[in-house]
Order: sequence, then structure tokens, then C-alpha cells
Amino acid sequence: MVIMMDSYKKYNLFIFISSFARNLGEIFSGVLLYKMGYSIRDIMLFFGVVYFFSIFINVIVIKLDRVISSRIILVFSSLMFSISYYFFSKMEGSLGNLFVFAFLYSLASFSYHPIRHIFGIRASKGDSVKIGNIVIFTYMGSMLAGLCGGFVFSRFGLFWGALFIFIISFMGIFCLGGSLNGKCKGSRYKGVRNIDIRRILFFILEQYKVAFLLMVPLFIYLNVDSSFMYIGYVNVFMVISATIFIYLFVKRDVMGLFPYFNVLLVLILFLKLNISSKGMVLVISFLEGFFLKMYEVCSTKNMYILGSNDVYSYLMVVETIFSISRTFIFLGGFIMGISLKCFLYICLINIFVSGFLLKKKSLF
Repeated sequence: MVIMMDSYKKYNLFIFISSFARNLGEIFSGVLLYKMGYSIRDIMLFFGVVYFFSIFINVIVIKLDRVISSRIILVFSSLMFSISYYFFSKMEGSLGNLFVFAFLYSLASFSYHPIRHIFGIRASKGDSVKIGNIVIFTYMGSMLAGLCGGFVFSRFGLFWGALFIFIISFMGIFCLGGSLNGKCKGSRYKGVRNIDIRRILFFILEQYKVAFLLMVPLFIYLNVDSSFMYIGYVNVFMVISATIFIYLFVKRDVMGLFPYFNVLLVLILFLKLNISSKGMVLVISFLEGFFLKMYEVCSTKNMYILGSNDVYSYLMVVETIFSISRTFIFLGGFIMGISLKCFLYICLINIFVSGFLLKKKSLF
């Protein structure tokens, strides 16, 4: 019992450090591409290609984790993340280079995310409080990334930012507890059989939230304040309120309130797209963090509790759903050539609909 608690705490430390390192790049990726000269349509193409590659990378990584150490995969991921941003710092703004960067970025990101979820499912064992604590450490890392990322990229540039990301990522790997790395012995596809049509639809529509969060920093950069530091401040305000929410409600069953909180979230995100005052955007971001993390805590519980039956098979199916959905979302935006604001409005509509797909009884 003591060993498991020690390993669980080590995992929380790992998720804090790795979330800090990864978000240093992910929060600012769209803005960095725009500053290099790529159009909004090009950036949608970039993310579409990233998630297209991730369909195959996820499957390969999940299968590899059965036969080699997770730490080896994470070391590779950290190295690739740094290489991708080093390439980005040196590349010219051509379409060919955008595809190469998309492949490197996808390889770096999706050799990390499946492993993170595998450890998270094993560490939490379906316990709601543990899942909530994992989310807290994830967003504490994101908050620190928002502050440090704005400073590092504006002061030192991409090359030193890439080196910093690699060092921090590598440090986080040593925090993992060995006892959580055992292979799954449960019945294969047991977790997969529990995924009904409502959950599949929720998983699909939830990806519009991911798309919104990836593109909204660029919207703020273009319409509110064109500085890295301000985008970092917006992220910090979101994460502070998110952490407060999770701390207050992690031990409570709030699934029954999920549809109502989701409506409020959509209203707040709508205001964020229609207000240009710097101070008001920070206030709205603080409110957004509260309701956004309600959404993400519920979706994470939905994912981790079901996945505790059969980690590998379940994640392979779910991560494939995620990647295919995000590919269609971004490539759809690219093909239609819609404006950034219209793209974000489409995301809001689907986030709104997703709020009615999770029911308390169907989740627990």
C-alpha cells in the first residue's frame, strides 16, 4: 500500500513537470507559426496534419509500451520535442517545412500523451479524488508554462526555448514510480465493450474543445494583445481558477451539474470572442478556467474510470477516436477556408451539444 502511494505521488510530480515542459510549446504554437508568416488557414492545415500522423503514432506507441520500458519512450519523446522546436527555429516559412515540422511535432507529442494516460489510469485506479488531483497537477504545470513560456520565447527565442523544454522534460521522467509500469493482465477489450454510442459521440464533440483551446491564443494575439506575455497571463488566470475549482469540488459528485456548467462555459467563451478589453479578457479567462475544468474533470473521469478495465485496448480505441476527430475538425476548417472567428464559433456549438451527452448514471 505504501509503495502504491509513493508511486502515485511520483506520478503527480511527473505530470506537473511534464505538463510544464510540454505546454511551454503547445500554448504558443499557433502564435509562433503566425509570426513566422503562415496564414490562419496554414495553421489549421498544420494541426490537421499533426493529428493525422497521430492516428498511427498512438497505435505504435501503445503497442511498443507492451514490450519496452515506458521511460525509453518518454526519453525519445522529450528528445523529439526539442528537435521539433529546434527545426522550427531554423526553418523557412515554406509549406514543405510546415509538413516536416508537423510530423516531428506529432511524433514528439503522441509518443508522450498515450504513456501519460497509461500511467494516469494505473495510478488513479478509477478513484475520483485521485483523478481530480492528477488534473490539479496537470494545470499547475500549465500555469507555470504560461508564465515562463511567455518570458522564454519573447526574451531568448525558439532555440533556447527548445533546449529548456528538453531539460525539463527529461527531469520529469525520473519522477515516475516503477510499480505503475506493470503490464495489463486483464481481459482484452473489456473496457472497449463499455464504450456506448453516447460516450463515443461525447469523445468526438469534446475534440472541438481541444481545437478551441489550440486556436484561441492566436485569436487573442490578433484581436486583444500581440504579446507572448499577455497570452501567458491569460493562461495563468485560467489555471488559477481551475485549480481552485478542482480543490473545492474534487471530492464531490458534480456530474449532475455538468450540462448546466457547460452552458455557462459556452456563454463565457462566447464573451471571450467578443470582448477586446485586456482587463475584461483576463476576468473572463478567470471565469472560463472554473467552468472549463469542470468540463475537463468530468471528461477525464469518463476516460480513466472506463479505461481502468483494460488500459491498452481502451486507449488504442479512444486515442484513435480523438485523433481522427481532430484531423477532420482542422482539415475541415482548412478546406472550407473559414475565418478564425467562424472556426471558433463552430467549436462553441459542438462544445454546447457535448454537454448533454454525459449522464451521471452512464458515467458511474
